[in-house]
Amino acid sequence: TIYNGYNFDEIIQKSNELYEDIVEEDSIAVIGRLEKKKGTDRALEVFRQLLEVRPTAHIYFIGSGDQELQLKERTVELGLQDRVHFLGYQKNPYPILKRVKVLLSMSQQEGFSGAFVEALTLGKSFVSTDVGGAEELSGNGKFGTIIQTDEEAVAALNDRMNGSVNTEEIDAYIERFTIEAQMKQILELLEREENEKIDN
Repeated sequence: TIYNGYNFDEIIQKSNELYEDIVEEDSIAVIGRLEKKKGTDRALEVFRQLLEVRPTAHIYFIGSGDQELQLKERTVELGLQDRVHFLGYQKNPYPILKRVKVLLSMSQQEGFSGAFVEALTLGKSFVSTDVGGAEELSGNGKFGTIIQTDEEAVAALNDRMNGSVNTEEIDAYIERFTIEAQMKQILELLEREENEKIDN
């Protein structure tokens, strides 16, 4: 498998840009379109349940979409306006991602998630449904937790927010996703094909 390559230096550099709004320390990020297939309504419900065991938590929705109004109305119904933050589309989400503890995805379907790679680049673990690439990026559970139910998501978020990840291990693990590593794989693949033609 050859993935899209990532420029980790650029991600880290952008994460150091100024972001003037407050991002609470005990917090979660959800990045992506606010829509049904991305599971953003489910993410809000998981967060509501998380507050029962972790009342200091906050959640930041980064993105916009057709569920935005519904999610905001539900937030008001639950009386969670001081805990649930809608940031809309962010050209540079990295300063926000850098400050939260965990990235959450309750998506129903996903390609290989760039958001997970970006989170890992900034030393953040993730909690996710079993969608494209999540299992592999979890590093056998070291860097991410794959969940099936809302209850599992709540428990995983609480655990991840209490713990920390080994950033040196993450750096070594995601090295395979750099642009250079992917270009090397492409060149090796082309070279193999060329050699096979010559042999035949």
